[in-house]
Amino acid sequence: MKIKALIPVAVLAATLLVGCGGSDKFKDGTYKGKSDGLKGPIEVEVKVADGKLSDIVILDNKETETIFESIKEYLIPDMIKKNTSEVETVSGATTSSKAVIKAVGNALEEAK
Repeated sequence: MKIKALIPVAVLAATLLVGCGGSDKFKDGTYKGKSDGLKGPIEVEVKVADGKLSDIVILDNKETETIFESIKEYLIPDMIKKNTSEVETVSGATTSSKAVIKAVGNALEEAK
């Protein structure tokens, strides 16, 4: 009897989880975005293929290179995997992370 009660709950939970993903479909192309980092402007190039993020390249930044490496290693792959700029910041690089997230978000606004 309890199993029958759990089925609707499981279906509802699955439906809500599907709605949480970065499911936005973007127009294919290459887009640029800018934002202000801790030490100066950050410029990114975002590539969209088949409606999804396919690559993010940092074109310009004045941030500390060792800190910025963690952004390249963790933040950018996370955005590509989730197909959104709405991801968690990198610990120890919060301000730079927020700037990259904003720059990618600005580029993706053009791709909508």
